[in-house]
Amino acid sequence: MKEKKGQILVVDDNPQNLRVLGSMLKENGYRVALAENGIEAVKYAADKDPDLILLDIMMPEMDGIETCNRLKADDRTAEIPVIFITALTDTEDKLRAFNAGGVDYITKPFVLEEVMARVNGTIKRRMYEIERLEYMEKIEKTNEELELYSHILAHDLRNMLQVIDGYTDILYEEVPEKRELIEKISKPIGRALETIRDIRSLMKGKIEEIRETNLKKEIKDGIDAMTITFPRSTFRLHLPEEEIMVPANESLAQVFYNLLYNACIHNNNEVNVSVTVKREDGRAVIRVTDDGRGVDEEILPQIFERGKKGRESDGTGMGLYIVKRLVEHFNGTITAENLRGGGASFTVNLPSC
Repeated sequence: MKEKKGQILVVDDNPQNLRVLGSMLKENGYRVALAENGIEAVKYAADKDPDLILLDIMMPEMDGIETCNRLKADDRTAEIPVIFITALTDTEDKLRAFNAGGVDYITKPFVLEEVMARVNGTIKRRMYEIERLEYMEKIEKTNEELELYSHILAHDLRNMLQVIDGYTDILYEEVPEKRELIEKISKPIGRALETIRDIRSLMKGKIEEIRETNLKKEIKDGIDAMTITFPRSTFRLHLPEEEIMVPANESLAQVFYNLLYNACIHNNNEVNVSVTVKREDGRAVIRVTDDGRGVDEEILPQIFERGKKGRESDGTGMGLYIVKRLVEHFNGTITAENLRGGGASFTVNLPSC
């Protein structure tokens, strides 16, 4: 007896056929269950979940086609592959069998090599599919756990860094002779907070539902945050009078926050930034331009790739990568270019509602 490779349910109203097929399958290492009619087969399959069903088409009371229809209508048995047993040579009957959900057929009288070739091939595909689904379930569970841990880690780190950042603000005011040192301490804290915010926004962009979002409000929110963070920079906003709604969510504000932050941080925190919004061909086009030193031409083609640090940044290179991911999540596009007179321009193109 060979090693057991799976369980097969054989369904036939002819006891002789059951014995012949049962012996063939057992000799080739399979566990075998037998049923003499469709009612028994449906009940057994729902209870035991065999790996394959060999099902005779011509049976009294409930024929093989009706039996297969019932199996496929039940969530517990719908995925079990069915190979029909038939003495019929009519193409129409074979088509009926396939339309009912059969994956293959074997003909009477049985030929050992043909039966085992079809059975072995179907079982292998079945086992592969089961392993694939189990693997995908494990990946999904692992991703859910990683997402949860990332949320917890980002939340706790952000809270601790914000406390430290708050103390540096107090020291900056109360110990003026150490302000240069305090600024050096505060700068990496700010970058760390920014990175955490970027990661959290990317995660939110992946899991939050897309809905009608007020584009002007999200841009204004991004600019409001920038005017506090970079008081030496100037921000000019050019908006149409009408409201523009786009399919997005609150993470859209982070897109513009990052673009504005990118313009300021790479131009010594002192730059003139212009944000222009237009509606073109049923889409919203947002252009963020600055009068800074632009982007290195060698970096420009890959500026949105993960790990690229853009304009000689000492950060993680995640900001613009996250911007691109979020924009694409909202079914939009983003491009970057250097301006002839100096500075850089980033153009976001989004569908409008």
